[in-house]
Amino acid sequence: MDRRFVAALKQIYEYNAYELNAYPLKEFRAIDLMAYLDAQPRERIGQGEYLVITNVRGERLYFKRADIAASLPVIVIGLDDEPNLFRLNVFYQNQLEYSWQRQKPPIMARPVGAFLYFLQEPPPQLAPTTRAGYALTTDSFRLAATDPFAAIADAPAAAREVLIRRNACLACHSFRGIGARAGHITGAAAKVHGGFALALEDYSPAAWRQFMFEQTTSAKLIGVNPNPVEGPAAQVLYDLVVAERSHRGRDKK
Repeated sequence: MDRRFVAALKQIYEYNAYELNAYPLKEFRAIDLMAYLDAQPRERIGQGEYLVITNVRGERLYFKRADIAASLPVIVIGLDDEPNLFRLNVFYQNQLEYSWQRQKPPIMARPVGAFLYFLQEPPPQLAPTTRAGYALTTDSFRLAATDPFAAIADAPAAAREVLIRRNACLACHSFRGIGARAGHITGAAAKVHGGFALALEDYSPAAWRQFMFEQTTSAKLIGVNPNPVEGPAAQVLYDLVVAERSHRGRDKK
């Protein structure tokens, strides 16, 4: 177990990394991801070159199998003498569920769970930029023959980069019917809770404008770290979503 593996655990523990001192951090147990996928019935996980991974919070990762094979992806299922990584959690409480609503959500849990790890460090364009690869279950993996991003193939390159990679919007949100619907897990009962990431075109014009151009303000209201879209790409994505909302007749105050 090296520093890179410990750094992977700190993606979840973040401000609570000291809690990892309770573990020797000497060894981990893992399953080869490619072998696992090949062993699953097609009627259960589908078939094709495109892999979509969805965790218990509804967050998603997207890969082509051929792209990640050389990085030796595995599913980590155990740590030292701990066989159930869902026992490893951090707890948090946001200020609000949505910036335009005033109810305070309950305390939530962010479990480590089974998680995706690359035995060989992947190239930057393939390294996950979100926590979507944690808290995985046997129902997390789906294969498809078609590109999961086909619906945005005609979008401007700057918008696609933000949606797919740079800000990974589609790891939590959806747009044009593709993507995710990420939410939260309650700390008390481990139940899915509200505060779901909406489809981008479902945000009101005012909320969408603040979300794109006043991200720090919006994030502070909710109590989360900001994920700002920087540079000209912000206007490009903003305009794309406004046009989509108008096309679908969803303009609202």
